[in-house]
Order: sequence, then structure tokens, then C-alpha cells
Amino acid sequence: MSSRSKKQMEICIIFSIIVLSLFSSNNSVKFVNAFDFAFPEIPFLNFNFKIGGDTSNSEPESSSKDYSISDKIDTFDSVSDEDATSGNDEGPTNKFSLADELNNDGYSDDKIVRDMPYYESLPFPSNLVKESGYDTADEQKQEDNESTGFKQLYSMVPVTLPLIADYNDIPSSLLTASDVAPGKIIPNQYIVVLKDDDTNISEFISDISGRVELQGVELLQIYENVLKGLAIKVPNDKVIEAIERLPMVDHVENDVMTQAFAQTLPTGINRIDADMSSTKSGNGAGSVEVDVAVIDSGIDLKHSDLNVYHQKSFVSSSSSGGYSSLFKTSTPPTANDDNGHGTHVAGIIGAKDNSIGSVGVVPGAKLWAIKVLDSKGAGPLSTVIKGIDYVTSYANQIEVANLSLGCECKSSAFDTAINNAVKAGIVFVVAGGNAGKDARTFSPANNPNVLAVSAIADSDGKCGGKGPSTGYGNDDTLASFSNYGSVIDFAAPGAKIFSTYKGNGYATMSGTSMASPHVAGAAALYMASHPDASLTEVRSGLMSQASLSGTSCDGNGHGYFTGDKDNSKEPLLYVRNN
Repeated sequence: MSSRSKKQMEICIIFSIIVLSLFSSNNSVKFVNAFDFAFPEIPFLNFNFKIGGDTSNSEPESSSKDYSISDKIDTFDSVSDEDATSGNDEGPTNKFSLADELNNDGYSDDKIVRDMPYYESLPFPSNLVKESGYDTADEQKQEDNESTGFKQLYSMVPVTLPLIADYNDIPSSLLTASDVAPGKIIPNQYIVVLKDDDTNISEFISDISGRVELQGVELLQIYENVLKGLAIKVPNDKVIEAIERLPMVDHVENDVMTQAFAQTLPTGINRIDADMSSTKSGNGAGSVEVDVAVIDSGIDLKHSDLNVYHQKSFVSSSSSGGYSSLFKTSTPPTANDDNGHGTHVAGIIGAKDNSIGSVGVVPGAKLWAIKVLDSKGAGPLSTVIKGIDYVTSYANQIEVANLSLGCECKSSAFDTAINNAVKAGIVFVVAGGNAGKDARTFSPANNPNVLAVSAIADSDGKCGGKGPSTGYGNDDTLASFSNYGSVIDFAAPGAKIFSTYKGNGYATMSGTSMASPHVAGAAALYMASHPDASLTEVRSGLMSQASLSGTSCDGNGHGYFTGDKDNSKEPLLYVRNN
């Protein structure tokens, strides 16, 4: 017998003894401290199991709020331009590298806001139930006797659907959505919004477990801060129809696919004169004391030109970490960017004012990397809402959130999430979309409680239209891909924008995804000197300094653009005197 087989046999014997001891008692056992037995980090040891009897009244030991998410969303960059440059993966040795300061739970003791220990928030996604030998149906059926090893042992322990507080950090790679076009419905995936009353999630689960057959139902998301509800995947329409009829349910809506709309001084920063404004709120050493959440594909955590203060991932992938096997020790997924979009957006907002690479609108800002998009820059709307829900739990720290993503869709749950986050004090800046259409049909741009942004083509960082064409229209014109319309609040540069990129590199990209972070940075800059400003006050503050239709070119950045496709005439962002 090999040493590996011996070890597996030893573990099986130990676990058999534990299980047999459980049968001799009716007491509830907490497995959250299973590490006292020197067990590996096994994802299903975070639950309150009770041998025999009903477990529905068990109380969760943990009060963690870090529930996880499903797996796809897209962004609003129209193109990743081909003149990208790659840098050293490790970065200069004299620059801050977040990875060097990360401990085993994925967060820095000094620079990163800490979440609860990972071993106390291990996942139990329902699509792993059959792999582990459990069944979430009311009958709690046991696995076939043909199961061996771990599966046979665990099938001896009957469990009900775990309490909601036990669902944490569900790896989205295990909860995959089909490849769905942006704005299209994800089959069998729904967002369930509960009524704003005293009903809590655990009560809801307990109630539906007695009324609805839960076999095959997957719990994808839990929402606590911006709305009361959850996202689920169901095997058939009968299940969701039964849930929709429950008295505590306000409404149910389809989940849809969203997408990312996609020391050299970037022309965009030069055009809006942000390079002249940052020193007004900065500390003189190339940084501004303000927190900005980048809800996107993550951020390159090792990038030398970015100040990543906090990171949280709701997506699992090969490069961001995750679960390779149910029975193997696994690490929490990180918000490291495996797409590049989020890092590019982050650089436009807050690349450091130093002697390398690029510089952002609000240099050195504390960047919160909230990963909700996968390596393709895509993911479900339910995941985006979870990102917003998470960010809102830190509303006392975060001033601005950027969403360079969306879809041609309308979602009540999405609007509710943003509206409640804004009420909590966070200013949301969003991309208008890249379809060259009226943005009123695009979400979240069509939400009146955000700052929606269109893109202009600017090739020289100056007004006057004398620069070369960007490939997306003549210099100082509305970019050919940009959405427009009455829902747009500001225009900003969005064509051939140079910024940070994954791999500690730099690249040029185009899209309203690149225009939005210019405004997000400006909003953060404003809030650095007006910390209690509301959304209305931020909008007014930026508007008062913007270039309006008819503004004459001053030979630098202050001057309007041409080629607008409607009569709305959104102001062109300009922050020099802000």
C-alpha cells in the first residue's frame, strides 16, 4: 500500500471514529473549529450538523457578511488597442508590491482592511452536494452504497440546507453561467428580492425548504446591504414559480449578462487638466487621501504604479486562486486582475504621481479592487449587485465607486442596489456604453442616481480639433462608439487612453470604460476636499467647472467638442479649477 493510500486510510478511520461518536449524542456539533484536529481546510466543515432530528433551528456561529458570487459580467471598453506594452511581472524592487505584504489569508496586516479568517468562511455551494455525498432535498437522501472513501463516510451524516450565514466566498468557477451575450437572459438564473420587512434570509430558506423541492437549486448570491434578497439557479420553471408565490417575496427577475464597456502623461489626463489639480488635494508626495472602489475584473495587485488598499474577489479562476478540488486544501480567491480591464480603469483613476509609467486623475488614491468580472471581462448582473452590496458595507470609508460595465437592459434590483449605496454616501460613476446609441436603454447609465459618462476622441490633450484622428473619429469629437443622450451627465476622453495594465505593464485602450474613470477620479478629487459632499453636490461641483457647449478653446484643455449626436450637449469634464 502506498504512503498516500495509508494517509487516506488513516484519515478515513479518524473521521469514522468522529462520526460514530456523534451518533452517540444528540448534541449539535460545530465544525468551524475542525482545525483543532489538524484537518486540512475542507470546504464543508463550516456548518452546524446535527445527527438525527431537525437542524432548521440551529443558529450560525459566524456573523460574516462576505457571501460570494456567481461568475460572469462584461465591461465597456470597445477595444484593447494593440500598442500595449508589457512590464516586469515582479515590478521594480523599490516600489510597493502588495503581494509582498500579503499573509496567508490574502490580506495585508497594515494596508488591507481585513475580512474574517478564511477558515471561518469556507463555502458549501449546493452544486458540490453530490460530490461530497450530501443531498439538500427535504428527504436528505443518502448517497448510493457504491460510494467509497470520503464520499461514503460523509453520506452517513444527514444535513439540511445550511443556514444562510454559513454561505461564504462561493467560488464562481463552480457556479458557472453559460456563455451568454451581453444583455441577454442567463437561463434558469434569477434574482429574488424579498419584501422590506422583518423576514431574514435564513427564515426565507427555512420557509421555502418546506414548500419547494430544492433538489438541484444552487444558491449563488446573498444580498444584505443594498437590498434584501438572493440570486439562485434553478433546474426548472416550476421551482421559481413556487418561490415567486411565497408571501415574503417582493418580485423575481431574470439574471442577465453584463459586460465591461473596455511617466507619460495620458492625453485624457492632460485634456481635463487633472495634472494641475491633484496637488490641491494631494499630500505633495504624489497621493490623495481618498478611497475609490473599482468594481471590475480586479486590479493587478503587484503593480508598482497603483496603491491597492483593499481587495475582494467574487470570482474564482486559475490566476486569482480558488478551489482545485473539494478535498484539497485551497486558498481564497484574490482580486488579482486576469483580464487587464480593471487595472487599466484603476490607473486612470489613481496611478501614482511618480517618475514611472502613467499618472491618474487622483494620484495614489486608495484603490479597492472588487473583482466581479472573469478573465473574459464578463459575468452575471447578480455578481455585480453582490459587488455593490459588499462595497456598501464599507460606505464609511469609500467615497466613490466606478462601474465601467453594464448591459442594454433594465433591472429593478440593479437600480435598488445602486440607489441604496448612494443613500449610504457612495458616489457612483458609470460608463455610458459603446453601442453608438441612446444610453437610455443601457443600465446602469439610465439610473438617475449615478454620474453617467460618454466618451470623446482626443489625441493631443488639447482642445481645438488639431490633433490626428484616433481611429474613433477626428480629434475633439464624440467617439464613434460612444453612447449619448439625456441620461449622460458628462463626457470625458475615452479613445486611445494610456494607463496601467496587468502584468505590471501599461497599455492603451478605448471605450466609455476609459471615460468613466476620468470622472470617477475627478469626483474623488472633489470629495477629498469636500468629504461630506452628496451626489448632487459632487455633480454640481464638477458641472461648475466643465466645458459647456459653445465654450471657446483656450488653447489647452478648456473647450468643447463637436460631433454630438443629439441636443443634450453633455458637459465635457474639466477639473483644473475644481
